[in-house]
Amino acid sequence: QGNTKCSGNQLSYENDFITVSGKPKAIQGSNQITADKIVYNLLTGKVEASGNVKTATVKVATVNKA
Repeated sequence: QGNTKCSGNQLSYENDFITVSGKPKAIQGSNQITADKIVYNLLTGKVEASGNVKTATVKVATVNKA
């Protein structure tokens, strides 16, 4: 699964849950979730999204320097 990165304009932390709002986004590997609100459970590593949920697969580019 890998690490999950969450970002947004507002963030709150309570009881091992991080709530992200204000254009929140969660990215894990090549999977991306956007929604009105994203809640990340620090104990389980699970992400729950609510309101206008959209998922996408993001291509990851690798650059080789000569």
